[in-house]
Formats: sequence, structure tokens, C-alpha cells
Amino acid sequence: MCLYPRLLENKKYTANKKNGGVIPHCVDERVKLVPIGCGRCEECRRKKSGEWRIRLEQEFIHNKEKCRFITLTFNEEALKKYIELAREEVNNKRKEDTKNGYDIRNIACKIAVRRWLERIRKDKKKSVRHWIITELGGGHSKRIHMHGFIWTNEKDSLKYWKNGYTYEGEYMSVNAITYTTKYMMKVNPREPEYVPKILSSAGIGKDWVCSVNAK
Repeated sequence: MCLYPRLLENKKYTANKKNGGVIPHCVDERVKLVPIGCGRCEECRRKKSGEWRIRLEQEFIHNKEKCRFITLTFNEEALKKYIELAREEVNNKRKEDTKNGYDIRNIACKIAVRRWLERIRKDKKKSVRHWIITELGGGHSKRIHMHGFIWTNEKDSLKYWKNGYTYEGEYMSVNAITYTTKYMMKVNPREPEYVPKILSSAGIGKDWVCSVNAK
């Protein structure tokens, strides 16, 4: 349970298109406010980490031969470039789109990954299924980088990353998934308020629906 939940107005008890403007009678006044997790405290991170671990394990089990562990980094020049692009993107958005807070480095990572996948798609005619999480470096620079997984039979996907050093693990297992999802729980002592960003393809772990456990 979230340690610092927010209370939001329950849309069920407001005039909207679904109820035609006729607000239903509320028997218990307490349900007019709905608690929402903050997404930043230890309990929220733990919950999110566990949910993603299950989904990634199922994706790995059903597509084991395609799964690879990767690391993506930025050199100084590339990081400056994407930070500037991220600032432009934020400035072009409406205020309400960013009212809940954001980290400019996470946005820079999102843009860099998007362009990396676009380069692959342009050359290979298809994108790469992926799950990637950002992390701040532990050194003095705190330089942001990313870890994660890709599912593909192509052997040269990382050559399209033009922004710095890359690494692809030689061995992939469920233990690697458990280890990587724990990055959501990691707190950087230099920036304890920083929250990692997840960049993921749609439908990760969807094959679990067909499993015996789901039935």
C-alpha cells in the first residue's frame, strides 16, 4: 500500500457523458474520493517492480530464444544533444501535460530510444520488441544510462545506437530479469527523489493470459 497516497475525485459521482449529467446517489460519502498511489515511495516502487518482474518472466518463457540483455549509454556530446531535444519537447507541451513532474534526463532517454528504434525500423522494416529502464550512474557525473531487454533474431540491433557504449549479455535467465527490475527500487544517494523511467513495447507478458496459472 502506498505510503503517501493522493486523493482524487471519483468520476463516478460527477456529471459526465456516461451518466448523462445525472449524478448517481452516493450512499457512503467516503467513496467520493479515491486513493491513488504516489508512484514514488518504496511501497509503490516495490509493487511496480513485482508486476513488471512477472510480466517480463512470462515474456522470457514464451520467447526465450529471442531475449537479450542490453545496456545503452551516452557519451557527453550525445547526452547534451538529447537534453536539448528534451527541453524543446517539454516547452512545446501544454502545462497540464507536465504538471505531475518530470525528469529532463528521462525524456532525453525516451527520445534517444525512439530514434534508435526508428533507425532499426527504417533498415529492417520492423522495430524491436523491448523493455528498458533508466538509471543514474553512481559516480561523480551521475550520467544517465539504460538497462533492459530486447526480443529479436537480428544480431546487429545495437549498432544502430549512435550515442555511446553498448553492451549485450552473453547469457540470459530469469535471474537477470529479477536483478534488472530491482532498479525500480534503487535509490541514488546523490538524488534520492529520482524515479527511473520505463520504456516498453506494448503487450509485454501478454502470453501469460494463455498460461495454466492464468486459467
